[in-house]
Amino acid sequence: MMDCHRKHGKSVFPVFYKVLFADVVRQRGNFEEALWKHGKQCSSEEVLEWREALSSVAWIKGWMSHTIANGHEGELVKTMVAKVLSELKTSWIERHPMFIRSVYLCFSEKKRRQTKWQVFLTFRGPDTRRGFAAYLYISLVAAKIKVFSNYDPSLIGTYVGCEIQNAIDHCKISIPILSENYASSHYCLDELAQMVECKRTKGQKILPIFYKVKPSNVRDVSHRFGEDMLLHKELVNGVTYERWERALREVGSSKGWVSEKIANGHEGVLVKRVVKEVLRLLNNPQTRDIH
Repeated sequence: MMDCHRKHGKSVFPVFYKVLFADVVRQRGNFEEALWKHGKQCSSEEVLEWREALSSVAWIKGWMSHTIANGHEGELVKTMVAKVLSELKTSWIERHPMFIRSVYLCFSEKKRRQTKWQVFLTFRGPDTRRGFAAYLYISLVAAKIKVFSNYDPSLIGTYVGCEIQNAIDHCKISIPILSENYASSHYCLDELAQMVECKRTKGQKILPIFYKVKPSNVRDVSHRFGEDMLLHKELVNGVTYERWERALREVGSSKGWVSEKIANGHEGVLVKRVVKEVLRLLNNPQTRDIH
């Protein structure tokens, strides 16, 4: 499948059924055990190809079964069928000569990448995703603000890492929701570092929300955030690790909102303030950051 995807542009829509994304990427748990057993009967070249295929397919945006309607498989199937039908309706272009097809695909890709996302929202953990982050996302969209969401159905079948990088590069405002286990994800740390770089090079705004954490704990790498980062230290080089540390220190020292200090932790009030500030900055991009 992945060979056909790379060589012929065939669509791949992965379903991560009751498995963790990280386990597929790194072949941990059951994946590691199964590949180890295969290694006894198959050549090392074959096993290596399978490992590369697993790593590659995991980077394609698909469906996480447990996140669709709280794990309701009927809703997941309906969503998948709708996506496949939509894909088949556009397959007429496959019948055109290669030149016309390549021009069409190039134009479509360019048009899609020129979508003017205004806000990039990033967060970590199911408690944040299903609660505060979802509430904030809905409120921003209701205010007619174009928010990039990693859960946008239109991203299914695309390389999500590239889409995220593109969104951060082109968004005017980034909102990282820094919760207690934010640094446990090296993807979140990469995103945060890219936000800081875009702030320095392009003047983009970062509006951090310190969700049930203190800003001092974020910028102090010896605290919980630093301990979580240590879990990834052996997986990355020193330059990347230092980049993460700088990003945490800078964002932790930035002006933002401390959730527990806004109306005694009233999240509805916090969301309204964030939406108001985003609208203000979008309408008056030359004004200063939040007070």
